[in-house]
Amino acid sequence: LMADKLDRIIGDYLTGKLAANIKARELDLRARKPTDNLGIRTQSLGIAPQESEFLRVEEDELNGILGKMKRQKEILDMFWDVECSETKQALLLHYQQRMTWYGVGQEMFVGVTTLWRWNKSFKEMIRPYL
Repeated sequence: LMADKLDRIIGDYLTGKLAANIKARELDLRARKPTDNLGIRTQSLGIAPQESEFLRVEEDELNGILGKMKRQKEILDMFWDVECSETKQALLLHYQQRMTWYGVGQEMFVGVTTLWRWNKSFKEMIRPYL
């Protein structure tokens, strides 16, 4: 069974990879030399380089990858905060510690079908927003 998009997003979130990707993206956008279209346009308009850097970041937050990742993290923060501790433990063991659901079941003394149900209900909660 191939992991779906949500599995990857949850995994990235729980391993801290999503947060790291957000930081890396921001650094990348700030480090870009103003030779891209935005830079050329802003230079001719007499806009300072740090201002064009700010505009690049802002544009990406609105319409780009940065904004998409930040929204994903915000949604996951919200639903993670209200999730029950047993489900959190199961998801952390599976997505962060890379345990199989069978391993998680043995660790937590919970049936695999129950774990699958918890995982599915967490995914169903976040799915409409991601």
